[in-house]
This record gives sequence, structure tokens and C-alpha cells, in this order.
Amino acid sequence: MTETGNPLDGAVVVVTGGGTGVGQALALEAGRRGARIAVLAPDPADATLQAVKELGSEAIWVDVDITDYEAVSTSIPRVIDAFGVIDILVNNAAGSASAGPLQTTDPMTVRRQFEINVLGTYHCLRAYFEPLAQSASQGRFAHVLNVGSEHSLGVPAYVPPMSTYTVSKYTSLAFTDVLRRDFAEAGVGVTLLAPGWVLTELVRKFAAQVPALAESVQGRGQEPELVAKLGWDAVIARRYIAMTNPASRPFAEAHALEVLASIRQGDADA
Repeated sequence: MTETGNPLDGAVVVVTGGGTGVGQALALEAGRRGARIAVLAPDPADATLQAVKELGSEAIWVDVDITDYEAVSTSIPRVIDAFGVIDILVNNAAGSASAGPLQTTDPMTVRRQFEINVLGTYHCLRAYFEPLAQSASQGRFAHVLNVGSEHSLGVPAYVPPMSTYTVSKYTSLAFTDVLRRDFAEAGVGVTLLAPGWVLTELVRKFAAQVPALAESVQGRGQEPELVAKLGWDAVIARRYIAMTNPASRPFAEAHALEVLASIRQGDADA
């Protein structure tokens, strides 16, 4: 925590997939709050870097494919060489959704999706634990922000089936739950960001092409900047889950109650 009381002021934040969309919004909001940003992505993140610098902060891009553990590991010294420390990891990178129910999906598309969303997230968490723990040991604000979705909390009935995406985003909750145990002793906090529809350029494009998707997004979309603000507010408060969209609450609560009721029924049957 800095003298300003803002833990992001001067912090070093690593954002995977921070060149566009929610990742870019998270990088910019962190930069706005004084953080120095390292964007990990396989493609140059010039727009993000320029925008962060215009906010008066520092930013670098590191060429990384997070499905390659060695590449993720070798990114760490590059970030430390630039900034001296690593305080916060934002697991944002995600593979393209494979639309439709599970039984109709393309296995190769799904394989790549899982390699990024699941294995890639694991790679980053495994590799970046040590520098995060080192940051915490120095009394700095060390944290992980896992960018999930409302799909991390259940299966939203108002969203057309994108089943393997839902499965992959369920793992964001699993990672968060496991890390809250595994990283706790090192003093590294963990938050799950669980937005609903975010009106990124990609979502707007798909909604314009698919009427069913447009109907689902209508009245439920949030701007990336708002999602990023709410996400960082949750990180600073060390909250467990940041569900940013009120539209997600009914189905997420119903799902949680259904799980609880099933557990209690099992106890009654025992």
C-alpha cells in the first residue's frame, strides 16, 4: 500500500491478452490508477501501450503465447528487468468461443480454446507465483485477478448455447477457489471477475451478425470501462467474486441455491 492509500499506485500489473477488449480496459484502468503495465500477448499491443503512456504511466509489451509454459516463464525476467518487481497478475487471455451445444462443437477449435483458457491460465499461475510471493514478502500488495464470466457462476438461460466456453469459464472459478487456499500463506490475494455481456468490439460485431445473440445482449451489455473499474475496485477490496452485471444475479443466485438444496437433500437422504 502506498502513502496515497491506493495499492495500484506504482504497482506492476501483468495483463495477459491486454491488447484488446476487457484486457485492454483493465490495463488502462490500472494505468489510470498509477500502475505500470506489462501486456503479455502474441501480437503487439501498441494501442494499449500508447494509451497507458498518455495516462502518465509506463507500459511494455512482451511477446508471449501462454499455451507455451517456457515462453511464459521467460517473460518474467523481462518484466522484472523493466520494472523491478511483479505485484499483480491478470489472467485475461481467452480463446474464441465455439458456439453451440457441446455435442456439435468442433474438437480442434475446442482444443485451442481449452489450451488458452485452461492450460494457459495454469501456466501463468504456476510461473508467476514466485514473483508474486516475493512481492507480498516485501509488504507490497500482491494479487491475482482471474477474468472469468457470468458463465463461471452457472449457465445463463438467456445466452445461446456456447457450451465449451461455459465449461472453460467454470474453470476460472475453480482456479480462484484453489488459489485462495494455495496462495494464502504467501500473502497473495485472489479475485474472480465475473462480468456478463461486455460490449467489446468483438461482441458488437457478433451481435450484429447473429440475431439470437443480439437479443441476448440487448439491455444486458456493459461497457468495458465500467467492468474494468468494478473489477479493480474488487481487487483493492480483496473481494472473492466481482459479479459486475445485475442481469447475472438471478440465474447465479438460483444456481447457487440449487446446489445448496441438492447438498442438503443428500444430507437428509443419508
